Amino acid sequence: MRLAGFPIEKRLDDLDFKFQTPIDKASIKEIDSLKFIHNAENVVFLGPPGAGKMHLAIALGIEAAEAVFKVNFSNESVLVERFAKAEKEKKLEDKIRGLSKVQLLIIDEFGYLPFE
Repeated sequence: MRLAGFPIEKRLDDLDFKFQTPIDKASIKEIDSLKFIHNAENVVFLGPPGAGKMHLAIALGIEAAEAVFKVNFSNESVLVERFAKAEKEKKLEDKIRGLSKVQLLIIDEFGYLPFE
């Protein structure tokens, strides 16, 4: 879990589904089965700030790490900066190869900032 880079520990049991009314508990239980990792499928959480997207992403990432999947959590802007730095250092392929070994890549705040 340390290698995954989670900024904080969040669990699904801690999510207040009464407060987070747009979240469908049945859908989250389906995602929590982690079948999407086995099926190499994407999961995208969309919603306004405070909707619980980051909580869900971290909680599912922790579940996956505990199930012995390789997980990486990163903020989009940090990930883009790392790619730009690796490209300048002629190490972009190595960076991408390293991320390709991860079974679950969680990108937080995706789409908030424009990038080239």
